Amino acid sequence: MLEAISAGLPIVTTHVGDIPSIIENRVNGLLVPINDYNSLADRIIELIEKPDLAAQLSSATGKTAFQPSQPSNTSSTS
Repeated sequence: MLEAISAGLPIVTTHVGDIPSIIENRVNGLLVPINDYNSLADRIIELIEKPDLAAQLSSATGKTAFQPSQPSNTSSTS
């Protein structure tokens, strides 16, 4: 997912782990419930059918990549 964020791609992902602390639904990506395959498919189709939404999310996702790292997104090397 971090590579997709760095590339400025629209993100469709689940509410798992720390992802909701990085991706805000309909702001810089689309979040779906875990194991809800129908919602996942619906959100992907929505991006295909709504290129303006895909562009908006891509722009916001690209900005996410340039924000300072959050402590939960980095690991300690000591």
